Amino acid sequence: MRGCRMPLVGDMLVVTPCPDRYSNVEPNKEYVGVIYEIHRDKYGHQHKVMVEWADKVPANYNISYGYSGVNIHNLRQEFRVFRGGKEVIG
Repeated sequence: MRGCRMPLVGDMLVVTPCPDRYSNVEPNKEYVGVIYEIHRDKYGHQHKVMVEWADKVPANYNISYGYSGVNIHNLRQEFRVFRGGKEVIG
């Protein structure tokens, strides 16, 4: 599915934290959640993307600040975005 990888409320997020960057994560462990809130800064950038997790919270997720929307958009090896049941690859 083509489309913008910038997250939207309601998107499903599959996160595989990179063990090279985070010392306290299991290799190849996937975490699944749904984006429930997005806070924008004064420039309109997605400053805080908040996720409701299905099970455990990933070690690289900040409970107070969530993820940056730019990281979700750019770090394809860590973040997979699903919208309407299909992965957003564009």
